[in-house]
Amino acid sequence: MKNFIKLVNFELNRFFPIYAALGILTIILQVIGVFITSNDYIYQIEEQTKMGIVKESAIILEIGQMGMSRFVGSLWFVGPIALCVVTLLIYSLFIWYRDWFGKNTFIYRLLMLPTERLNLYLSKAVAIFLMVLGLVTLQLVLLLVEEQLFSMLIPAAYIKTSTISQTILESKYLLVLYPTSFIAALANYSRGFIAILVLFTLILLERSFKFKGLLLAGVYSVLTLICLFAPYWIQAIFNRQLFFTSELFWITLALTFVVGAISIWISHRLLNKRITV
Repeated sequence: MKNFIKLVNFELNRFFPIYAALGILTIILQVIGVFITSNDYIYQIEEQTKMGIVKESAIILEIGQMGMSRFVGSLWFVGPIALCVVTLLIYSLFIWYRDWFGKNTFIYRLLMLPTERLNLYLSKAVAIFLMVLGLVTLQLVLLLVEEQLFSMLIPAAYIKTSTISQTILESKYLLVLYPTSFIAALANYSRGFIAILVLFTLILLERSFKFKGLLLAGVYSVLTLICLFAPYWIQAIFNRQLFFTSELFWITLALTFVVGAISIWISHRLLNKRITV
């Protein structure tokens, strides 16, 4: 366990400069977005006043109220989140290929460490997952800060006050990050973690068998999708609803864990049998 923690810490430290830059950039862009959005809204209020509409209720009827529920659908809010997602996806690929193609083929030094090779696989996945959780936590704090900024920048009459829970419920993006129940959160983040494991397995297949590995990775991807969406395809074939919504949830979650277990087993075999130093 001690070696595993060291490996996770090692992976986190390698990416920390870019990771910190991502967090800072997210803060800067979203805060700038709050100021620009607020200024645009106040300009709209002034334009309505110039047109002779002076009653607050009449102006609100024309341009609506401003608040977090409106801001979370803007590019200023969604853009930085998308940037973080794309960056972490790219790094999920880079985290392996950097070791293979970097200076002195660093992967072989890692494979010679006095620890189970599977720990290399799991430590990289856990590092990525912890980075995701860190950015999710940062975004939750930003929601609180941005709510306060809107209250400071826009007259109270024009503010649409809402709790963090209400803001999350009004955004399909935030609902993925912050589900409304513990079970849904566990399911979402379990699927995310297992998706990382599957991606790493595809990379190891390619690294183990080169060109044939690309074909094997493609086959494994297709089989994974067939497995995960099997309940929906079965219903489509029979053209009827065979499962209740709750049953579909638990069946697909169970299949996700099966895929995760298979991915770990395949990766363990590849690291110990196919990849040699």
